Amino acid sequence: MLRFFLLSVLCICITGKSFARGNFVLSSNIQQKFADSIFHKQPDKYLLADGIVLLDTYQLVKSVTDALSLNISVSAISYHQRQHYFNALPQQLDFYSKANLLNHQAGLYKMMAVTETLSGDLDIAYHHFSKALFLYQAQLNHAQVAQTSSYLYQLSLLSGDDKAAADFNDMAIAGYRIMEQDQKLVKALLQQNELMLRAGNLKQAEQQILTKILLMAYRMNSKQAEMNCYQQLGRVYWHQNKFTEAKWFFVQANILANKLHHRVGTIRSLLMLAKVKNRIKDYGLALADLKLANSLLNTSNKYFRPDILKGMALTYQKLGDEQQYKRYKAIYNKEQENYVYLNI
Repeated sequence: MLRFFLLSVLCICITGKSFARGNFVLSSNIQQKFADSIFHKQPDKYLLADGIVLLDTYQLVKSVTDALSLNISVSAISYHQRQHYFNALPQQLDFYSKANLLNHQAGLYKMMAVTETLSGDLDIAYHHFSKALFLYQAQLNHAQVAQTSSYLYQLSLLSGDDKAAADFNDMAIAGYRIMEQDQKLVKALLQQNELMLRAGNLKQAEQQILTKILLMAYRMNSKQAEMNCYQQLGRVYWHQNKFTEAKWFFVQANILANKLHHRVGTIRSLLMLAKVKNRIKDYGLALADLKLANSLLNTSNKYFRPDILKGMALTYQKLGDEQQYKRYKAIYNKEQENYVYLNI
């Protein structure tokens, strides 16, 4: 085990760069089904990017483990050490269990789950994260309960289980409240709001933001949280077909994003503004928003590219520019094929 640990540390730089460039391609049936549902079944009211980000499991697990443990897990895959790695784990788990070292046992389950996630074994990862969560709950380790529940929320979304996602997100909310981690609490509440939206509880979603989450953002004096609330509130009105209200809140989100130099927030608000403007037949203005969003793309936010391409194709079609429509439609189709087959 020590020899493996040293090997893992030595290869951190190599594997870290590979993942940072997005060169590691997974082949999970769960991910493939989810990707297919994003592009072929998801209503047009949603951004493709919101689903695409869940396909990058490396980014998902970064939120639930420290950098060294993550790179050890990456190394186990990259150097074909998985069999050697996992053979040693049952003895450690047995020792921790007998010694009543629940925190160590939970940590080991979590590290196993991270490795399994990165290798595409999402069902097994879900099982081991659930075991870790149970052990953290037994210790009343609220910070780890919230963190692990947050990951299980995302994994449940990937599996298409919104009910489980809601339950895990509620656990995360409870943990963040106890720990008084307001930034993370607001994020989890916005995730809860998104699930309300998906379930069609539009009035409940609207009231939650107006009377609860937005007030928290003001109290925290967090402009980023305020921006996210405006963005989500715009989406609530967009789902209600209240286009004037939706447009106003997307504009507010865009203004704040620009002030904060928050590129992702700017792109997201521009894409939603383009959707609204296309719906109210302001095609020229929609195209301008899409072009601006496209100019802000880089390697760290490339998951917005399919939305931009799809929006460009639709807008050019509405404008009657058949040549540009066919051009962007062809590029979008190729991009879609890449994501559905997980060449991300």
